[in-house]
Amino acid sequence: MIYKAVFFDLDGVLTTNHSGGGQTCEYLSRTFGIDPEIIREVYKPFGTQLGSGQIHYEPVIKALNEATGKNITLEDMRDAFLSTPKNDAMFTLVDALRDKGLIVGVITDNDKERFAALKTHLDPDGLFNPLILSAEVGAFKHSAEIFQEALREAKVKPQEAFFIDNKQSNLEAAQALGMKTIWFDDEKNDVESLKAELKELIN
Repeated sequence: MIYKAVFFDLDGVLTTNHSGGGQTCEYLSRTFGIDPEIIREVYKPFGTQLGSGQIHYEPVIKALNEATGKNITLEDMRDAFLSTPKNDAMFTLVDALRDKGLIVGVITDNDKERFAALKTHLDPDGLFNPLILSAEVGAFKHSAEIFQEALREAKVKPQEAFFIDNKQSNLEAAQALGMKTIWFDDEKNDVESLKAELKELIN
């Protein structure tokens, strides 16, 4: 099989944090001295609506301030997004894959505001195309729709693409379509082993 496209998950793969929500929670907890469990409980009802693009952050911020008595602003949220740590070793791999002529894209369950901030923060040179975002597609990685959109934009067949994610459950819909999938253990962050696995697939 000749592979033409590689799709990366964002959080836990291209970044070294396990999840976007967890990163935001950790930043707000540390910055404002709030119990992280309170932040998680406030966030929980909004997660699906944010990730599917149905709402923006104004109601989330309002609920956070009501629950904590703080004055968290949209700029504070943006700072929380920008605290996301880049996985430099993974970006080195991305450069190598692009040099081989592969299409390199991103498929992520994320909201529009956070993703807009991270595009500039993590990828100022525009390495990834296409960028497939759940909030724009209106579907998450547990469904085929988001992967079908990625394949359409990349103009490749499922058998010509593979997808890398740090959560096993996020691979199932891609596998069902016929895409090659790779689970990446973000706790180990063993990018060298991933490089070796990809080398066998691509060469």
